[in-house]
Amino acid sequence: MCRTNEQAMLLTSIKGISYYSAMIIVSEIGDIERFSSPKKLCSYAGLVPRTIQSGSRMYSGRVSRECNHNLKWIMNQCTHIHVRYCKESSVTRLYYRVLRKKGHGKAVTAASRKMLSCIWYMLRRGEEFKCME
Repeated sequence: MCRTNEQAMLLTSIKGISYYSAMIIVSEIGDIERFSSPKKLCSYAGLVPRTIQSGSRMYSGRVSRECNHNLKWIMNQCTHIHVRYCKESSVTRLYYRVLRKKGHGKAVTAASRKMLSCIWYMLRRGEEFKCME
C-alpha cells in the first residue's frame, strides 16, 4: 500500500521512517495543504510549548496535551531511530545540542519538531530528504 502512495514513499527517504511509519504519518496529517506553515503542523502534533497568557504576563509551559497523539508518538519513535543511524543530519545535530543542555526528553521533542518541519517542506515541494543540510 505504501509503494502506491507518493507522499509515503517520499517519507521513506528519511532514515528512521519505514513503510509503516510513513503510512501512519501520511494518514494522520491528511492533506498537507491544510497547514499553511510548519509551525501549524507542529502545533497540531503537540510538539510545541503551550502558551498561557493573562493580561501582560505570558508563560511558556510544557508541550501541549491537546494534540494528535498518534502523530506525536510516531514522530518520537522515528526520531529515536533517526538519531541512532543518521549521524550527519541537522535533526541529529539539534538532538545532541539540546541533549547537553536540557536532557533526553526535551531533546527528542525538539528533534521531532525539526523532523516534522522537514516533512512539511518535503510534502509541499515533493522533494526527498537530504541528510546533509
